[in-house]
Amino acid sequence: MKKNLFEFVRNVYYVIRFSIFRKSKMAFVFGCPGHSNMGDQAMVLSIQKFFKKNFPQYGVICLTGHHYNAFVKCLLRCFLRKHDIVAATGGNHIGDRYKELDIYTSLSSIITPPRNLFVFPQTVYFENNEKLLETAETFNNNKNVVLLCRDKQSYQTAKKYFVKCKLYLFPDIVTLFIGLNKYNNDRKGVLFCLRDDL
Repeated sequence: MKKNLFEFVRNVYYVIRFSIFRKSKMAFVFGCPGHSNMGDQAMVLSIQKFFKKNFPQYGVICLTGHHYNAFVKCLLRCFLRKHDIVAATGGNHIGDRYKELDIYTSLSSIITPPRNLFVFPQTVYFENNEKLLETAETFNNNKNVVLLCRDKQSYQTAKKYFVKCKLYLFPDIVTLFIGLNKYNNDRKGVLFCLRDDL
């Protein structure tokens, strides 16, 4: 309860502060983690790096939590401008395996009027065809959606159902950090992990 209240107050603060006193176009990134999982935190850093490199004219606001209070949505609808970007973090959000991660149902009230929506690399996986069609309709109602798929199977599913989206096959966003760090400590052996869904 306290954590949810804290996330709500923080989101309201960020939206008001950076929207009213902004000096640039803004990117509002939804689904940023409020927990300490290092992989999820690395994803947020990678998204910030992506925007800094490719959209340097945009300021970036990362909003935590997956389910957004109606008041926060109302604030965003008031403050969003034509050229702002609504973005969603990458991961496993487009599917029905983890219902608590379905941030697109929450975003639908924001993106229904034509908005720029940028979705970072996702796995697209549905077991329930009705839920797949419902999600596809949400995406297809907006002509300004860029969806990055992080594996070929997800890309093929999106190509079949998310017909109005601009689709790209793109590796997990955290791979932007590969090769950037150098370590001086001694190493022996290599752990090699290979996915079989690519």
